[in-house]
Amino acid sequence: EINTLLTHLHFSDQKWFFDNAYWAKKFGLISLALSEFRWGAAWSGVIDHATVQALQRAYELDIITLDEVHFSTDDIVWQKLTTSNDNYILQKIYYIEHCQEGWSLGSIQSHNLHLRTKFSGTDPLVKSKGSLQRLSLIDHDYRNEFERVKNLISSGWYINTEIPRS
Repeated sequence: EINTLLTHLHFSDQKWFFDNAYWAKKFGLISLALSEFRWGAAWSGVIDHATVQALQRAYELDIITLDEVHFSTDDIVWQKLTTSNDNYILQKIYYIEHCQEGWSLGSIQSHNLHLRTKFSGTDPLVKSKGSLQRLSLIDHDYRNEFERVKNLISSGWYINTEIPRS
């Protein structure tokens, strides 16, 4: 299917587009699923939050430098974090490695952490009758799903967690 999808994907005048709505929708639905269940998921936000806290603490304690964060490798930085003697950093590493533990979805009324994740859905261009149009303009079902996922992720995640806020 990937090879077939790629035969329907084109690049012209600095724009990527599909030559039909069927393959554009297949591609678009993949991006929406990945946004909802991976990049924009609550568990991904929990990991990102714990990672930021661990990196900030490691920087404050001179365990890592900004140069290392920007120019070394993930493996080098991860090694420094995981071999740290700092309990706060080690707690964050635990939450990263066990991302399904220690938290649950809360509500707007009951939470101790509000996280925003990234919406990475695409609304592909489709060549239709000689012009390019967004898929959401020509496929009502796709527009509804695009808006549902976008709204879900843009509202953020209300989390009840054991992860201390810094």
